[in-house]
Amino acid sequence: MACCSHAGVGARGRGGVGAAGGASTSLVEHRFSEQVGVPMGAYRAWHRMQAAAALALRGRSLTEVAHAAGFYDSAHFSRLFRGMFGLPPSKVFTDGLTGTLFETRVSGAP
Repeated sequence: MACCSHAGVGARGRGGVGAAGGASTSLVEHRFSEQVGVPMGAYRAWHRMQAAAALALRGRSLTEVAHAAGFYDSAHFSRLFRGMFGLPPSKVFTDGLTGTLFETRVSGAP
């Protein structure tokens, strides 16, 4: 799927997908959802999040990560990351997963 290449995951948007193949956007989205099992928007968001996580793990700043992965800005990236994983990206990639919640699960037995 050319519209979802790593660098340009968010570049095309909704309108470009249907126009590229000569079909309406709604038809393409419907067929995609039918074949893949998830809405196209959710697939694109997950793909962008994978690209962002790979960049963040390489030590890039979260702002650089957001822009490189196709998010409008770092706030957009942060909102979507928190919505998907329940934690802000700064907690995962900058601070690391530490604290009483994680220490209790690792060290203590119920």
